[in-house]
Amino acid sequence: MKNKKFYVLSVFLALVITTALVSAGVQAHRGRGFFNKTIDEQTLTELKAKQQTLQTALDNNDYQAWYDLMMADIQKLENQITQENFDKLVQIRQLVSDGKYEEARVLQEGLDLRPGLMMMAPHHFK
Repeated sequence: MKNKKFYVLSVFLALVITTALVSAGVQAHRGRGFFNKTIDEQTLTELKAKQQTLQTALDNNDYQAWYDLMMADIQKLENQITQENFDKLVQIRQLVSDGKYEEARVLQEGLDLRPGLMMMAPHHFK
């Protein structure tokens, strides 16, 4: 009986967490980006076009279109992996550790990093 209650509670908790993550993702694509940055209309249009291109490639079983889209993302990512960006991430982390949240936020806003790279820096500024 205890195992059944634990299983039901685990499934319920997983459902709640999944719902929260999906809701956050939807919010991010409705004009608010990661770190509560506003996404301008042009960027939002580009994201929607990219999403449509991906969907079309998958619907049409078009490996080359998917590959080209992924390679463009990889190129953008490679351009962001620099010593300068790394040094800024380290500085942001230190500022947050020191409680200098506003300074960290200003420095973070100056970085134009993909969310995956930014995740390496503290992003839950108070």
